[in-house]
Amino acid sequence: MNHPNSAVILNYAWHSNLNLKGVVVHAMADWYSKAATEGDQEHNRLSRILDVAQDLKALSVLLNAKAAPFVIDLAVMASRREYLNLDKWLTDQMREHGELFVKAVVGYLKRKLPPLAAAVNNGAGTPSSALKEEHFSKNGGFPLEALSVMMYCLQAVVQQNAPIQTDLKEAIITMMQVSQPILGLARAKQQQQQQQQQQQQQQQQNAGEKLFWKPKQFLYLTFNIYF
Repeated sequence: MNHPNSAVILNYAWHSNLNLKGVVVHAMADWYSKAATEGDQEHNRLSRILDVAQDLKALSVLLNAKAAPFVIDLAVMASRREYLNLDKWLTDQMREHGELFVKAVVGYLKRKLPPLAAAVNNGAGTPSSALKEEHFSKNGGFPLEALSVMMYCLQAVVQQNAPIQTDLKEAIITMMQVSQPILGLARAKQQQQQQQQQQQQQQQQNAGEKLFWKPKQFLYLTFNIYF
């Protein structure tokens, strides 16, 4: 993927009549999965794959692949770049693939956020099960907004009594309990930011109105003086 000629080769393979798209998708997923063993970071490789996918106009095909961890990770990054509506994509995938995909999302979150795995395995009250802001760093860390969307979709599965195994349902409920404090803090911060933005917009609007009225006041005074 990092070879100087990789873009040309991938473009040829993707658009050729040899039906090589499946081979390209498998190669991308395999390259992504080997990041840790080859001394690289999954985030870096995923970013490169997403760039290539956009160039090839191949994102929709990649997001329908069966390599669940890779595909979900790609969807999360695509949503951060505003290429994808993560909520709709997850809902559609869960509707189409059912319990299999729900289980993949739970497994993905447990791998990305170890405290969730600790909560499911050992109980929500253990110290290792606490989610903290440090788990959501901006430099390659898991995006908090993605956790919010995923937990919302998983919660919908539970509330709708979807046909899933009891242990999977219990895992989702535990993850929801563990996620609530950090998600509540995120919502509070978001509301505070929105209030600050509204205040700034109001101040700018008020300042604009003052500037708008000054010429009229000047003309009014001038008219009274001379006439």
